[in-house]
Amino acid sequence: MYFNCPFEEAVEINENYINYLKNSIVPIENAKEILEYLNKKQYEIYIVTNGPEKPVENKLNSIDAKKYIRCVFTAEEAGYMKPHQEFFDKFFKKINTYEKSDMLIIGDELEKDVLGGIQKGIDSCWFNVKNEKNVTEIKPNFEINNLLELKNIL
Repeated sequence: MYFNCPFEEAVEINENYINYLKNSIVPIENAKEILEYLNKKQYEIYIVTNGPEKPVENKLNSIDAKKYIRCVFTAEEAGYMKPHQEFFDKFFKKINTYEKSDMLIIGDELEKDVLGGIQKGIDSCWFNVKNEKNVTEIKPNFEINNLLELKNIL
């Protein structure tokens, strides 16, 4: 889609969109419980997202989840979006590690999250919230419909 509008108007539209995202917070069922579980098991939790940084930070703060998250890494920071390998390369450079045998990418988008993990040789888990049939050739190592199912994996 292409819009032809002055730069100032485009900036205003973007700011309105960012503000909308910051205020549209719907916690995922059992998110807090699984974060507490993973924290007790001493897992390091990172958020890698194509979403803008400000709304992500606001969402974490609003559900008191930031204390469980080691780092938030956004496409905004990377200059690339998932599943581009440059996104993941910059993320691993930032966290200064790449021990893929110790990682699991959990995401709700096969074409971005899961595929990105597969391309990097990292186990992946599709958080299939809508219980959809996978009609792609992308095959995650695990599939869950509820976050509590992670207890069976981790």
